[in-house]
Amino acid sequence: MNRYQSESGTALIWFIALTVFVAFLALVIVSAIDQFLFARALTDFAEQFAIASKTQLLNEPSQNLQSISSALRAQIANEDYWVGAVSLEAGKTVKVVLCGNWNSPVELISATRQICEVALAR
Repeated sequence: MNRYQSESGTALIWFIALTVFVAFLALVIVSAIDQFLFARALTDFAEQFAIASKTQLLNEPSQNLQSISSALRAQIANEDYWVGAVSLEAGKTVKVVLCGNWNSPVELISATRQICEVALAR
C-alpha cells in the first residue's frame, strides 16, 4: 500500500536506531548508579575510619593520631580503598580522606575514576 518504493523499510531502520540508543542510555544509567553507590560506600567507610580513629584517640590519649591511623590502615581488608590523609583539625576533629578507584561495571563503557571522600569525627 506504499506509494513510494524508496520509503520501504525506513521504519525498521528508525526502530533499530531507537533501540540501540535506548540500550546505550540504559548502560550509561547503570554505570552512573554504580558510581554513586561506590561513592556512598566509600563515604560510609571513611566515616567508620574517622570514628574509630577518634574513639581510639579518646581511649588512649598518650598515642598520637598517626600511630593510631597506621594501626587502623593495617586492618583495612578492602584493597580498593586507601587512606589519603588523616589529620587533627582544631585539636578536636579527626579528618579522614579516603580514596578508591571506581571502574565501570559495563564493558562497553570503559570508564575509571579516582573518587575521594572526606569524613569528620568530633
